[in-house]
Amino acid sequence: MPNVNLGKLKKPTAGKGAPPAPVETNNNLLKPQTGKTVPLQVNIDPDVKRQFRVFAAERDIDMSALFVTIWNYYRENHG
Repeated sequence: MPNVNLGKLKKPTAGKGAPPAPVETNNNLLKPQTGKTVPLQVNIDPDVKRQFRVFAAERDIDMSALFVTIWNYYRENHG
């Protein structure tokens, strides 16, 4: 490891600068557009995953649409 003389190092004089104005946003709090989907990862038992996939396939339903239907039903009935 090289020897570094800490006495010769200069302290930074400038900080991070002024914060951005409140009106300047990066749109980081906006919700996705309606119709756009985003991934949701959950860890479940492999057998439950297989049953879910089979259930959706037997009814010709997209797994995402099935999940949303189940989620809406759960929220309505379990608050």
